[in-house]
Amino acid sequence: MTLRAGRYELLDTIASGGMATVHLGRAVGAGGFERLVAIKTMHPHLSNEPEFVSMFLDEARLAARIRHPNVVGTIDIQQDELGLLLVMEYIEGPSMGQVVKSLGKQKKTLPQDIAVRIMLDVLAGLHAAHELCGPAGEPLNVVHRDVSPQNILVGVDGIARIMDFGVARAEARIATTRGGDAKGKVSYMAPEQARMADLDRRADVFAAGIVFWEFLTGRRLFRGDNDLAIMNQLFNSDYKRPRDVVESIPQELSDVVMRALARERDERFPTTAAFADAVDSAARAAGVVVATPRAVGAFVRELQIHKAPTDLPSGLRSLPAAPSIQSSPNVAAASTSSGNTPATKVVQESTVTASGSGFAATPPTSQRPAPTNRKLLYAGAAATLVLSAIGGFVVAAMSSNDKPSAPVVSASAETREPAATSASAQPPHDAAPVASAAAAPSAAPSAATSAAQTATSTPRTPTVKTGITKPPSPAPSPKTFIPKEL
Repeated sequence: MTLRAGRYELLDTIASGGMATVHLGRAVGAGGFERLVAIKTMHPHLSNEPEFVSMFLDEARLAARIRHPNVVGTIDIQQDELGLLLVMEYIEGPSMGQVVKSLGKQKKTLPQDIAVRIMLDVLAGLHAAHELCGPAGEPLNVVHRDVSPQNILVGVDGIARIMDFGVARAEARIATTRGGDAKGKVSYMAPEQARMADLDRRADVFAAGIVFWEFLTGRRLFRGDNDLAIMNQLFNSDYKRPRDVVESIPQELSDVVMRALARERDERFPTTAAFADAVDSAARAAGVVVATPRAVGAFVRELQIHKAPTDLPSGLRSLPAAPSIQSSPNVAAASTSSGNTPATKVVQESTVTASGSGFAATPPTSQRPAPTNRKLLYAGAAATLVLSAIGGFVVAAMSSNDKPSAPVVSASAETREPAATSASAQPPHDAAPVASAAAAPSAAPSAATSAAQTATSTPRTPTVKTGITKPPSPAPSPKTFIPKEL
């Protein structure tokens, strides 16, 4: 049974954490409107805790103000019998935590060009959050405080996005947390955050430096049996340079990472934007060509670690990147291309079938647009009269129940897993191109349709095998105008 919350349907569970569960949802509206969303619901046992309710509402208010392509967008918040619902973009694709884990099992590391591209996206999203201002233009001094691979979603569109502002610190927040202010994952904390000192955006610079270190090396920077052991490394050990762990990492990138990991925040990059500029410059100096979003999307799809939701209505399932084409040989239709030169293409109606999904996309039927040039209609009609006069054949009219259907099918593969949600959209790397199958029609069009086709395409003399001797061609009527060129 599908749960409903206002205009939203909860279709499937995406992820669950200590405070909330994230569901795949569907927003429905007037006129058949549908949109996939991610819906975060607070755990029932926390709904009576004022502190957690305030944190949940603060997250919604804060995240809703950040509008950036590298931040998972917040769409709506509702409260009903299911409790508080935070509605966000649905991002089809895995978290970077899943990506790194999958590569580790294969004893592989993230390609450097992919790592740089994703890191630039993450830093851009963080900078947008850090620069957030209130209604009067006052800076809100947002600090994410939980920058980690688990909170970075990379969609199959090739765009990386930062998510989960549940423990973000901002001066505009209402909620305060128990037991100090050290919230987040210890393995990705800045030293001042672990000490529960006052924080600014440079704490996120440090956390992003840890993430980039791990992207490049394929290893964890801080490892320990417990939080105390990890904090001991954080405060007291010398951090290994990425190049000392993996020799193929360029020195330029290694230097940038180590500046982000400076224990004293005054020695770090002052902003994530400055961090991003340094990453980009270092990559160029090292000869690393930054991957395009298309390349990132292809890489994510090839990993095959994102599982598509199983409770999706068929109309909302994405087509795969390489659909198979099954042509129906007995159906023909005409399609007129736009442009300065009229052209007519006769192709078979095609069905695009998504491998393994059971979903078929059949092109909708459409009426042939009326010619816009009246002279072409006259010329086409005259040409038809000439063909009849010289002993040509009269094509059989199609059945009155047959309607021409749009023959050109465009199949694009878009896929998007979030721990919280989608998205803006670049075209996938291997999206299927427009697919058309040409074939000779089994039923000829009517005389009127033939005239329209003659007016918009190069005339061809039909070949007819009837077993009857072709009669001599009579002289054309003196009143008949024969166009030399259509």
